[in-house]
Amino acid sequence: MDNIDAELALQKITKIQNLEKKFSRVYYVPGFAFLFVVIFIFINNVFISPIDNGYLAILLASNIFVTGNAAMKRTEYLRQIIALKESECIAR
Repeated sequence: MDNIDAELALQKITKIQNLEKKFSRVYYVPGFAFLFVVIFIFINNVFISPIDNGYLAILLASNIFVTGNAAMKRTEYLRQIIALKESECIAR
C-alpha cells in the first residue's frame, strides 16, 4: 500500500514539475512576440519599403492575439499547479 501511495505522490510531483516548466516557458512568449514585431518593422522599413497601415494593423493584432493566448495558457497552467498542490496538501 505504501508503494502505491509513494508512486502516486511521485506522479503528482512529476506532473507539477512539468507544468511549472511549461508555465516558465510561456512567460517569455509576449517578449519574443514584441521583439519579432519590432525587428520586422525595422527591417521592412529600412531595407524594403515603409509598411502600410493595413499590414501594421494585422501585425499588431496578431501580436495582441499571441500575447493574450500566452496569458490564458499561463493562467490555465497556474490553476492546474494550484489544484495539484492543494490536493497534495489535503492528502497529507
